[in-house]
Amino acid sequence: MPIRYRRIILALQYAKYALSQQDSYFVKRTYQDAVSLFRQGKSGWVGDIQNCLSRLPVPVAMQVESLESIEGIEKLIEDVEKACAQDVFDGMQSTKTPLLSGPNWGISPEYIQSVLRLRKYLRFVTIPAHWKALSQFITTEHGLRVGIERRSRRGDGTSANTGHVPMPIL
Repeated sequence: MPIRYRRIILALQYAKYALSQQDSYFVKRTYQDAVSLFRQGKSGWVGDIQNCLSRLPVPVAMQVESLESIEGIEKLIEDVEKACAQDVFDGMQSTKTPLLSGPNWGISPEYIQSVLRLRKYLRFVTIPAHWKALSQFITTEHGLRVGIERRSRRGDGTSANTGHVPMPIL
């Protein structure tokens, strides 16, 4: 799961924790004060969460009422997970990554576990460093010359470094 989504989910889980505490605990009072400051239009923690949610590649709408109940926060976490699944699914539909998005793998953009599950070809690779190398090779984010040349091309096919059309690398 991309780090931006994990951080937002972590912040929402902390909000859920704060709401579940007794009224006499300072963490719950502080959280309720942050929500009331947000209602008054002041900047703060709740406003930062709303800004993060709205700036995601797949924006998530947040109503302040959803932050006042544990069920509302859980629904918001589910919405963030769905947005993450859609974002990762969209990234896998690139022409650069045909092996990540096979047509018959049963990938559904609505479910985070469907998108983030371990691919079959990675089960045969037992060393984590080799997972990374294989994934970089499949997505052409490796340091081999062919990958570097592909990334440095301009729209007209010329190389960004030399200005001439490079020879095909076989």
